[in-house]
Formats: sequence, C-alpha cells, structure tokens
Amino acid sequence: MNFPLEGRNSCFIKNCSLMLLSLAASAWIAPAHAETPAEAAAQIQVWKAEAALLTKQGKTAEAAQAQAYVKQWEEIAKQAEASVASTASPNLASTAANSTNSTSAATTAADAAQQAALKAQQERLAAEQAKRDEAKAKEDRLSNGLQAAITQGDYNQAKNFINQGARPTQELVQMAVDGGYTGIAYLLMKSGAPNDAGVLGRALLKAVQMQDRDRVNNLIKLGANANYAEGEVTPLSIAARNGDIGLIGILLAAGAQRDPNDLGRVMFTAVEQGEREKVTNLLKMGANPNYAKDGESALSLALNRGDFGMAGALIAGGAAADGGVLGKALFQTVERGEADKIPQLIKLGADVNYSASGITPLTIAINNNNLDIANMLVRSGATDPSGRFGKKTFDAALDGDLAWIAVLAKVPSYANYRNGQGETPLHAAASTGQTAAVTTLLAAGVDPNILTVKNWTPLHHAARFGHKLALINLLKAGADVYAVNSDGNDAMKLANLALRDNKNEIDSRGVLEYLNLWMQHHPRAQ
Repeated sequence: MNFPLEGRNSCFIKNCSLMLLSLAASAWIAPAHAETPAEAAAQIQVWKAEAALLTKQGKTAEAAQAQAYVKQWEEIAKQAEASVASTASPNLASTAANSTNSTSAATTAADAAQQAALKAQQERLAAEQAKRDEAKAKEDRLSNGLQAAITQGDYNQAKNFINQGARPTQELVQMAVDGGYTGIAYLLMKSGAPNDAGVLGRALLKAVQMQDRDRVNNLIKLGANANYAEGEVTPLSIAARNGDIGLIGILLAAGAQRDPNDLGRVMFTAVEQGEREKVTNLLKMGANPNYAKDGESALSLALNRGDFGMAGALIAGGAAADGGVLGKALFQTVERGEADKIPQLIKLGADVNYSASGITPLTIAINNNNLDIANMLVRSGATDPSGRFGKKTFDAALDGDLAWIAVLAKVPSYANYRNGQGETPLHAAASTGQTAAVTTLLAAGVDPNILTVKNWTPLHHAARFGHKLALINLLKAGADVYAVNSDGNDAMKLANLALRDNKNEIDSRGVLEYLNLWMQHHPRAQ
C-alpha cells in the first residue's frame, strides 16, 4: 500500500478531515516501495494521535476510520519486520553495514514525519482554541448585553440579543421576574429558558405579599402555579392573611385550592368590621360560614353586635341558624326596645318563645309596657303558657285599653286569665261596660258563659251594673240568660238589683227591657 511519508505525510496531516474522507473511500493498491518497520511505526503513532484527537472532538466516524488505519499500519509493520528477517545476508558484516545505513535513513525519515505531524497538530489545536476563544468572547458579550437589557427592563434590546444568539437561562428568568418584567420572562422562556416552577412560584408569593394584582395576573399568565407552596405558605394563605379579597378572587379563578378556614378567618374579620358585601363574597368563594374564633361564631358575633343584616348574609351563606342563638338575640333586642330590628330577627328564624328562666321576649315587652314589640311578637306566634302576665289583660279590660286588649286577647293564657275570684278579662270588661273590649274578647274565643268561683257569668256582671250594650253582645254571642249564680240570681234578678243604684237607673231599665224581650224570643228550654 502506498501511504505518503515525509512531506506527503505532512500535507496529509494538515488536511486531516478531508484526507480521512478520502481514505475512507480508497482501496488497496500496490506499494511503490516496501515500507520499513520504522516507517510503519511512525505512521502508527500519527494515526493513533489523530484517532485520539477526533474522539475528543466527538467525530466518531472519523475516529473509527483513523483506528482502522492504525490496524492497517500495524499489519504493514509486521510484514516489514518479517521481510527484513527473511532477506538477511550470510555476509553479516556487509549486511549489518547496509542495514545500519538503511535503518539510519529510515529513522531520520520517520523523525521528520513525526515532527511534521506534531507541528500540524499544534497548528490545528491553536486554530481550534482561537475559534473557541472567539466564540466564548461572543457568548460573554451577548450574555452581558442580555443581562443589561433585563436589568433595564428593555424588552426590544433583550429580544435583539437573543436573536444574535444570547442563551436564555433559568437565572435570567429569575432576574426578569424579580424585576417585575414578566414580558421579558415570557420571551426568555419562549426562547428556550427552562420553566422552573420554583422561580415563578416564589415570584408569585412575593407579588401576593406586595398585593400587586397586575404582577400576580401576569405571573399566572406566565404559568405560575396558584397552589405553589413553601411549607404551609401558599399564595392564597397570604392573600387571606392580608384580607385582600381581590387577590383571593384572582387566585381562586386561577385554580387555587380553597381552604374554608383560611377564608373563614378573613370573613370573621369582615364581620367584625361590618363589611357585609365582603362577607357575602367570601361566602361565595367558599369561606366556612360557621367559622368561630375564641368560641364565638361569626353569626353570634353579628347578632351580638345587633347587625342583623350581616346575620342574614351569614345564614344565607350556610351559617347554622340555631333558633336558640337567634332567640337569645331576640331576647336581648326586646330588652333594649329595638323594635325596628325585631322583624329582621323573626325573619331570620329567631324563636319568639325563647325562654330564659321562664322569661320570654313577650313577657319582657309586656313588663316594659312596649305595645308595638308585644304586637310584633304575638303576630309571630309568641305565647305565654304560664299566663303569669295575664293580669295585664285583666287590667286593660277594666280600663277599656283596646290597644292592649287587641294584642293580648290573641294569647289564650291571657284571654282566659283568672284572678283569685276566678274572674276573667271578659268579666272585667262586662262589669265596666267596655263593650269594645267585650267584643274583642268574644272574637278571640273566650267562652261567654265562663264562670267565676261563685258561678257568676260575664252576663251577670253586665246585668248587675246596667251595661246594656255589653249585655246585648254577650247574649248574641251565646250567653245563657237563665244561668244562676251561687246566690240563686239570674241576669233578670241582678238587673232589678241594679235599679236600686240611681246612677245606673237608665241603663238598668234598658237592660231589663232587653232581657224581657230576649226571654220572650228565647224561652227556657224544657
């Protein structure tokens, strides 16, 4: 095989890559002369060095070709050594001399080839290093320029450096988001910078803490995770701690996981501050409507503050509307005489019969002589089974206080109240001629024949004291004209007794006339 030596070898080394490709396509041809072992050894060293260099440069195919030529030259070396051995002359002296001269010449040629190869290799390495230095200088220039553009927030300049080849990195993305330049951060990521969730997540936490809604929105658009967490700290927990309902809404819309108690804490504060609209929005966002602080629920807080509009918002949002809690609030409101707030509480579901040691909102209103509140309560179903305040009805009947009678007569225990003699409000109204009160009590369902301890009926009282109109209303309501009291007197006898009282003479005569007429048309049943 004819492989170039000396000057030809040097030329080959200077054009290594091209020669490798040419050699890869070449075929074996007859050598122009037989290579000596020294020449073959020199070629082996050159090709080994070339193979190592190509391998280091990552040129796998070329390196493999160079290794192939190493093996070929190793084979040639073996053949050369065998040829020398087989042609040895008996004339050792002459042969030795000739061999010495030949070997010396071959060695000189090999050394020259090696020197040339080394020089070419050095020149090539120097050229490659120069290229690397130039590339590094360009890379540094572009990198520094890109960093400066990011620091200044200059989007166009940053884009220009990237287009020239500046390499976007995660560190540059961090620099951009720290500076608030989310547009540049997006440019870097779009141009190949790694999208590290931690970089954007930490920036989002910082933006939420600063309550910078624009930056938060931009970071979310950039891909920041609304649920990014460092320990137990999340963007939503920070927004909740700051009470920033606007940011809470932004984060929830971006997919932040709702923590009812985090939102509940914000809601509780809003209740304390009387911010009803904020409370309503937080409830819609998922705040715990029953959130409690130091044993007091948000609803109890609103009720204790007398903010029943707030209480209504909480109940509408799912707060447990316990009748007892609302009833207690009603009790306190009645005590304070806040009539305008009572309808709100009743509408919310307050128990109008809430009792504290037997005292109810109604009994408080009666005791405080608060007619309007009593009327509200009675109309809403308030009762007093104990009847302990029934005397108020009795006194109103005696005095003809129709306003109170109209309210209290609706409470059965009051309408049928009895004093120590068994007298009722109807007896009282009949005895004083309070016709309107009689009518109201009868309309409330009081028995017209109700008896006292001594079997007096309301009709007996009307007849005895000469109250014709009251008597007429009682008779029309079903009063028994023939009923007899414990003294054996009926209405007619009692009316006659009334004639003895001069001031009732006229009315008593009218009573007698009406009784006679009534009895004619309503004879005693046989």
